[in-house]
Amino acid sequence: MTEFDRNRIRKLDGSLLLIFESLVELRRASEVAARLGLSPSAISHALARLRDLFDDTLFVRRPHGLAPTARALELRAGVRELLSCAETLLDTRRDFDPARASRLFTVAVPEHLTAQIAAPLVKSWRRRAPSLLLYYRHLPPGKAIRDIRRGDLDFGIGRFEEEVPPGLVKEPLYEDSFCVVARRGHPRIRGRVSRAQYAAEGHALAGAPSEVTAAERKTYPRAPGGAIVGGWTTALVIAAETDSLVTCHRRVAERLAGLLKLQVLEPPFEPYVFTVSSVRRQDHDGGVAWALEQVREVVART
Repeated sequence: MTEFDRNRIRKLDGSLLLIFESLVELRRASEVAARLGLSPSAISHALARLRDLFDDTLFVRRPHGLAPTARALELRAGVRELLSCAETLLDTRRDFDPARASRLFTVAVPEHLTAQIAAPLVKSWRRRAPSLLLYYRHLPPGKAIRDIRRGDLDFGIGRFEEEVPPGLVKEPLYEDSFCVVARRGHPRIRGRVSRAQYAAEGHALAGAPSEVTAAERKTYPRAPGGAIVGGWTTALVIAAETDSLVTCHRRVAERLAGLLKLQVLEPPFEPYVFTVSSVRRQDHDGGVAWALEQVREVVART
């Protein structure tokens, strides 16, 4: 390596690489500043340094934003490779020791999902991570995404059906579908429910934005009697003590069927299948990586 090469490498720092990659992706300095928590003037200064370092304009101002030059597009693969190597070197997951760590994780999880995973996680963490705590917040997907991005949440689990914004990573956990639930000993429902029975019975429904989508609420049956409550677990308790039916996620129904003495039935319509995913920030966090791995283990067992 020549002295000239060493001098050029001294000018290259990680923040410049992050800014370059974000500019190529977002094409707007204001959005890059918001993503990286920098001021617009810091982005402008970094762009000047990048242009000097690579001896190229790199980005040309257009009506829609900053258009990368051919040289910038050529450099992108190499910059990504450097950032990937840096992530590997700085990966803190190897340093996270759950047996010794003391931390409160704040997560966005729908109420029905806490009913599925909270107890198994308590049992597991009591042995493996006695000083770790999970604070569950029941938030709609849009607000959860915003709070994860801002750093107010460590991660989220739920039905994130839209694409997540840059800087976040969405990973599928499992597939689920809707079923119909009635209490054992229901005077009219025994082992199956017909379309006519479904239309005639009262229903207990969940209405919180963290539990159901706006489109699903519009399809709720216009049936006599029943109630709309916040979450599915409350609706299932109502089903256990009344003749109301509940149309909810199959996993939570099967999880609580024995405890509440419920029948889990095939719906008299094509069941809607959906994916439950986790969302986290792209930057590596050893604690978050470990916590999500525990969630995956619990989901695989339940």
